[in-house]
Amino acid sequence: LSSSSAASDVYKRQHLFLYTRVGCLLSASSFSLSLPSTPLSPSPSLPLSLSPSLSLSLSLSLFSLLPLSLSSSCLPSRFFSYIASPSPPVSLPSTPAPFPPAMSAADERSSHLATVRKELVQMISSGQLTSGANLTSFALPASLMLPFSTSSLTLHASALEADGMGSVLGQPDPLRRMLAVLGNKMRATSSTLTASMMKPYNPIIGEVCIAHSSDAQSGEAQPQGDSSSLSPVSGQKPVRPSWRALVEQVSHHPPITAAAAEGQSHGGSFRLAVSTIAVPTFCGNYVEVSMKIFGSRMEFTLPNGDIEIYVITSLPSVYLRGVMGMGASFCEWAGELRVECEAIGLVGSIIYKPAGFFGRGERHLVSGSVKALHGNMKLSDISGDWTRKVVAKILPGGEEVELLPAPENGEARPAEMFKLPTELPYVVPAHSRQWERHPETVWRDLTAALLAKDWNTARAAKATVEQGRREERKAMTQASEQWETVFFRPDTQKQGDVSVPWLVREGAFDRAFDPNEKQPCKPL
Repeated sequence: LSSSSAASDVYKRQHLFLYTRVGCLLSASSFSLSLPSTPLSPSPSLPLSLSPSLSLSLSLSLFSLLPLSLSSSCLPSRFFSYIASPSPPVSLPSTPAPFPPAMSAADERSSHLATVRKELVQMISSGQLTSGANLTSFALPASLMLPFSTSSLTLHASALEADGMGSVLGQPDPLRRMLAVLGNKMRATSSTLTASMMKPYNPIIGEVCIAHSSDAQSGEAQPQGDSSSLSPVSGQKPVRPSWRALVEQVSHHPPITAAAAEGQSHGGSFRLAVSTIAVPTFCGNYVEVSMKIFGSRMEFTLPNGDIEIYVITSLPSVYLRGVMGMGASFCEWAGELRVECEAIGLVGSIIYKPAGFFGRGERHLVSGSVKALHGNMKLSDISGDWTRKVVAKILPGGEEVELLPAPENGEARPAEMFKLPTELPYVVPAHSRQWERHPETVWRDLTAALLAKDWNTARAAKATVEQGRREERKAMTQASEQWETVFFRPDTQKQGDVSVPWLVREGAFDRAFDPNEKQPCKPL
C-alpha cells in the first residue's frame, strides 16, 4: 500500500488494493503470493504466483470469504483469472477497462446485464449499497426494474392458484387432496419467478387490482385449456373453477400485500387468503428475497359439506444469483414449502434445493413428503424438477401420481419472467383498469419507458411516483390522518399492528367487481 501514494492513477491504486486484498485472503489459506517490490510503471505487468497444488477445498474456502468484504463483492472478473491462471503474468492496461467488459449489441440480455452491473458497481463504490443491506425501501435504479408491480405479480400468482383449486376439490381422499394442494402451490410459484438481475416495482400504499376466471359470470366450472397447466392428481380431466380474486397493498412500511380469492368447483367451494412481506437482502453476488407470511390459508368446503383448512406455514425464498458476474446469472427458489391441515391430520413439505457453487450442477430440483401431522408416519415421497415434472409416490406400494405434469411441448418451463404474459389466462375487468391506484395506471409511464429501454425517461417517471407518495405521506402526517384500506382489514384489535393476517372486508368482492360502484380507492 505504500506504493499507492506513488501511483497517481486511480486505476493503479485500485489494483494495488486488489492485490493486497488477495494477499490477505491467500495467506489465510496458506497460499504463496508475490508482488512487485517497486512502484508501478506506466504500463505495469503484475505477476501473481500461486502454488500449483491448488486444491478445490481451499478454493471454496477462499471464495467463501469474498462476501465478507464489500470491496470483494464487486471485483471485476479479471480477479478470477489471476487465481485460475497464475502464468503467464497478466498485463494490465494503463487506462481503466469498462466494467462489465464490452458485450455484443445483438445480445440484448447481455447488454442489459452490463447496464445493471454498472449501476450496482456505482452504488457499491459510492457507499449506497453494502453487503447485507435490506433493499425493501432502497431506491433502486430504473434499469433494475421489471415492467410490472409486485401487486400485479401477486394477482397473477393468486389467479393461477385459484385456477387450480378445482384439482383439489375433485380428489377422492385426504392424502390426494394434500398432494393436489402442494402441486397447485408449486405450479403457481413456478410461474411467478422473476428475472435474476431485476425486481418488480414496490407497490404504493392502496394499490389495488382484481381478476376473475373467464367463466366467472356464468358461475359454472368448465374443462378447458392445456392439461399440463393443472395438477390432476387423481388422473381425471383438469377442471378450471369459477373464481374471483383481489389484491391490495395494505401497508407501505413494512410493505405488506394482501390477496384473496373465492370460487366454486365440483359441487364445492374454496376461499384463499394470504398476507406477505417480501424482504430482499443484498448479499454480494446474490440477492435473497425471503417471503414472510401472515395467516396464509386455503379453506375448502367439500361437496359433502365438510370443511378443510390448509395453512401455509413457510414458503421458499427467491435467490437472484450471479448479480455481480461471478458464475452464472439465474433465478431460483430455495427453501421449504410447508402446508398443514389439522382436519385431515396431514402435513406436506417440499424442499426446493439450491444449485451448486456458482450455479454449477443441476438446478430447480425438489424433494419432499406427506406425513401424519401427529406421529410423523410418512405417507408419500415427492421428487422431481419443477421446470419439467414432479411426481409423488404413495406409500406403501409406490403408486406414482403426477404432482406437476411435464409441459406438453416437451420443453422445460421458463425459470425467469421478464414481463407478464401478453395474453393473461384470466380476465382483468375493464372498469378496474380505470382506478387511479390500479398498478397499470400508477406505473403507466414507467412501464412504457422500460419497455422502450428509455432509461432517462424511466428514471424521471419512477421519481415522479415516489415523490408524489412522499408528499402524500407528509400531508397525512400533518393532518394526523390514518390510511384506510379498501378491501381488507387487519385481524387484530391493536392499533397500528400491521404484521398480522389481513381479512377480506364484508362485501369487498361484490363492490370490487361491480362496474357501477364508485372508484373504491383514494384518488392520487
